Amino acid sequence: MDALDERLQSDSDRMKIHKAVASSNYLFMVYAVLYISYTVSVFVVGLANGLPPWMIYNPFFDWRKGVASLWLHAILEYILMLSMTILVIIVDTYTVVFVINFRAHIDVLKDHIRNLRTDPLQSEAENYDELVCNIIYHKLILQCCNLMRPVMSKTIFIQFLLVGVVLGVTMINVLYFSGLFRAISSILFVAALLFETFPFCYLCDQLVNDCHELSNLLGESHWIDAEPKYKSTLKFFMHNVQQPIIFTAGGIFSISLNSNIKVAKFAFSVMTIVQQMNLADRFK
Repeated sequence: MDALDERLQSDSDRMKIHKAVASSNYLFMVYAVLYISYTVSVFVVGLANGLPPWMIYNPFFDWRKGVASLWLHAILEYILMLSMTILVIIVDTYTVVFVINFRAHIDVLKDHIRNLRTDPLQSEAENYDELVCNIIYHKLILQCCNLMRPVMSKTIFIQFLLVGVVLGVTMINVLYFSGLFRAISSILFVAALLFETFPFCYLCDQLVNDCHELSNLLGESHWIDAEPKYKSTLKFFMHNVQQPIIFTAGGIFSISLNSNIKVAKFAFSVMTIVQQMNLADRFK
């Protein structure tokens, strides 16, 4: 990432990266508010019902002995769950933060490509060097994506496996087992589950579109009257840019909005199985 930042040439380039950083901070805050709202709601609903929020076994306090024991038990549970929530926020947002920054650098590269051979005072050698700099910039972006791809692939694959099942079970809990206040907490949990994978899938689709736009910009650049050396290098660059940056889940299927929709459909499949086998009535 430091090597990418060194390729920034103007204040406009730096402004794009600063805007991406600000967007990352804002998105992290949205995740934090949503996830912690669920944790707080479960804490409040549990105490309002006179029960520990998560009913976690505690060998030190017996919450049945009085109000003080109940509060101590609930506070310890809340501290534990808040720590886990913060960890989950980090795991769920780092993929989005990286892709936002990758897209920002691609946006900077688009501006550099638009400016190719637009300065009449530059010589052909200087124009060629500028094209090579853009190729190196694109290569650095690909290297960063390749470094992060194995880590992101495992994270998203596990999320896809869990989200579909957990989403289905949570919806069953809301429909058949939860009271009004517990249902509100469960609905917040469902919103957090949907928000866990959707932004990253959406940004992956946008990243593919950015790569296609890079190829179009290269074809529309001022290359017609360039030297043969410049044209051959431009063809090489265009061939590499036409290969979109794609992230996969577990190396099995590409990450996109289509895959996110399939995960949501799987949750309804879980509900259908429960309804057809009448499992909800058996567990009541």
